[in-house]
Amino acid sequence: MTGREDLVKQWAAAASAVPYTEDVGQSVVDVLLQIASVDHLVPFIPVDVWLWLTKGSALPPTCMGRYVGTRSRVVKAVRALKDVEILKSYFLVVWSEWNDLQDDSAFNKMCTSIREDFSGIEMENHRADLVQRLDHVLGQLDRGLPGQRSRWFGRYDLWKIKRRYKKLKEVLMEVERRTCFQ
Repeated sequence: MTGREDLVKQWAAAASAVPYTEDVGQSVVDVLLQIASVDHLVPFIPVDVWLWLTKGSALPPTCMGRYVGTRSRVVKAVRALKDVEILKSYFLVVWSEWNDLQDDSAFNKMCTSIREDFSGIEMENHRADLVQRLDHVLGQLDRGLPGQRSRWFGRYDLWKIKRRYKKLKEVLMEVERRTCFQ
């Protein structure tokens, strides 16, 4: 075991022992997503730490977890848990006007996840929660460029981000329509 793996175990034990507050939740989720972005560390994250995603903590606009948390390997790791509550909560946390979803592989994995993990009548409420989140993000993006963006971030970047979030919503609506006609 490397020192990093041991640190993850120690961090996970501390996270499991600390009582939940909004600030603690933000910190735990931020670090969780950072750790999950490193493939060989994912096996050392206990399931009970992944459950912090379900507590509804919003990440601050700029944090490393938000930046690396939408990478392909993180989407893969969350899906591998085979827990739809954690998966939905993960999407609710990382889908934000602050996340640009520029990792094509991760974006495609999200679309695949929606089609495979959120299909069926029993997933109707989960899909509704995800659509509501996407509507919120798109509403924020319709207001224009979020503050604290790089000076290199422009209208074309905004258009690309909106296009990604609209596509996620289209995929959700496609799954909803398919479910209605089954």
